[in-house]
Amino acid sequence: MNFQGEFTDLQNALIINPLVQTSSSKPKLNLQRLKSRKRKHVVTFDPQSRKDFITGFHKRKVERRKKAQVETKKRIRQIKSDRRKQRLDELEKQGIPIVETVINLKGSVTEGFEKIDETLTYVGNGMKSTVSVRNFKEEEEIDQLVKEKQQKNINKDIEKKKEKEEEIKNRKKKEKEIKKKNKQEGEEEDKKKCPNKCETEKKKKKYKKYKMQYSRNQAKKKRRKKKYFLKSNKQHLSKKKK
Repeated sequence: MNFQGEFTDLQNALIINPLVQTSSSKPKLNLQRLKSRKRKHVVTFDPQSRKDFITGFHKRKVERRKKAQVETKKRIRQIKSDRRKQRLDELEKQGIPIVETVINLKGSVTEGFEKIDETLTYVGNGMKSTVSVRNFKEEEEIDQLVKEKQQKNINKDIEKKKEKEEEIKNRKKKEKEIKKKNKQEGEEEDKKKCPNKCETEKKKKKYKKYKMQYSRNQAKKKRRKKKYFLKSNKQHLSKKKK
């Protein structure tokens, strides 16, 4: 029993340690650990790719914006073509001959159209059909009308902003004038109550100014004395050395 226990301990030691020498055999290798060591990957740092990633945010944003614009244009074209097909199919089902197919995709704009009603009669298969035709302007003219409306709205907004700014300026001017009047009235009342008060305040201000000037002059004199004393000492020492 003791021999079996020692043998199991040796097996565990071989699994834990890749190289274990025994008296009867050569050193054994743990192949699983060697395989795991070979699988290690090498990580390298590429400064150029890092720079491209950091400095490419704006470029990628512009590219996404362009792609979105192209996709929207394609969708609009598809919608227009689908609507035209639907309109033509409806006219064919009703048995109305196609004279002019006009589609108003911008439903909000209705001012610049030339509404001229015309009646046309067609005869076919023993049936008479009357058609009312309206001549509308082209899409380019409609776009111009839309732009004119937008400009008018923008001009109105600008005028409103200017009016608000003028009102604010006038209010500020009025407030300043009121404050000045209140100050003047208060000063006049103070003069009536104590007429000598203003004179005493003026004297105090003059005394403060005089005091400040006096202190500055004293500081300048001290600096001059120090400079003169240092120069005289240098000259005296130079004479002694000679």
